[in-house]
Amino acid sequence: MIKQRAIISTICGLEAAAAVYAIIRIIQVFTGNEPNPATVIHSIHAGFFWRAWIAAYAGGFVSLTTFILTRNPDRLEPLARRALPWAAGLLAAQALIFP
Repeated sequence: MIKQRAIISTICGLEAAAAVYAIIRIIQVFTGNEPNPATVIHSIHAGFFWRAWIAAYAGGFVSLTTFILTRNPDRLEPLARRALPWAAGLLAAQALIFP
């Protein structure tokens, strides 16, 4: 029971991390606050790593929260299955439309 909760919570966290990364990148494309790498000689800010760490933090938070709050993993599994196409679609849209 605990092992099943841990696996489903990890899956929810990974889906959330993928969705958060895509959402952050799409917002940054629209706001345009990132400098153009072709015009900057040296920048200490690496946007990809910041987005990746923020997404990992959010995914870990979601994973831990779902593990703590879910007592019955059978109720969480359908939610994780429904969230997977949404997270994959967001990430694919970000990669194809907003690189």
